[in-house]
Amino acid sequence: MITSSRLKDWCECISLLSHHLYRVCVSVQKTMSLRFFEGAKQAKIYAAVRPRYSDKVFDLIFKFCQGGSGKFKLAVDVACGTGHQSTLPLVGRFEKVIGLDVSEQQLKQAPKNVANLEFRQSTAEHLSFLDPNSVDLVTAASSFHWFNMPEFLTEVERVLSPGGCLAVYTYGWPSLRESGAKEILEKFISTYLAEFYHAGNLMSIGGYKDVKLPFKDSQRDTVTLEMDWTVEQLCDFFQSTSVWQKRLKVFPDCDSLNALEANLRRFYGWSSEDEHPRLTALFSVAILLGRKPLE
Repeated sequence: MITSSRLKDWCECISLLSHHLYRVCVSVQKTMSLRFFEGAKQAKIYAAVRPRYSDKVFDLIFKFCQGGSGKFKLAVDVACGTGHQSTLPLVGRFEKVIGLDVSEQQLKQAPKNVANLEFRQSTAEHLSFLDPNSVDLVTAASSFHWFNMPEFLTEVERVLSPGGCLAVYTYGWPSLRESGAKEILEKFISTYLAEFYHAGNLMSIGGYKDVKLPFKDSQRDTVTLEMDWTVEQLCDFFQSTSVWQKRLKVFPDCDSLNALEANLRRFYGWSSEDEHPRLTALFSVAILLGRKPLE
């Protein structure tokens, strides 16, 4: 017979083991560099459905930059993807912006003919084309968890100008306002996606809670991102993730996204005549900021 005290002990043990596994995964991930989202089809989905970061995110970053050198000459957005999510918002504040991504297919989806914006194919860890002390802001959106962190941070410290800033930020899984809908979404994630997590996914979902930037002058912020989406857009977002792509390799005929849409339609009372019902997807954005000393 399992007593309540024995059950409590088992639960505490499982909790400790889960936390230990997370820490081990983070430790391994920090010294690896992984590449996803490189195919042409994946790049198009990524460009269409990935959330754009809100003005609140960039206002925090720009305010932090003003507290350093106050220079807005050159910004470099590493692992920029198609450039729509995190690169374009920089062009209105900096004299020149460079977007970097390892994927040629992602860069083919990038915006063209922006006067002070250029894109280059490069990994985040190799910034040799940049001179020392030449960059006022380095950003990494929804990507830092895929880098070889020691190599990347070494390069960042080299290229940042005195008082220059590093901003890394990410969001985890979306949530929904209504508790019943939220439960449907959480069940979908735990049932169909959790077994395909990589260490990088755990870091991002955890909001970089165990990550510390190598700068004495640093801060951590959280912003809620609200996306007014159709239920189809919510499902398309899941299709754009590395976790879903890993699941498809194992279950190529998986129809769990159709089941998710059906369950949400049932919860909200949407009929088949409601072709594109809308909902509000909520993302918690974790933002880590660090500043290189002025001297």
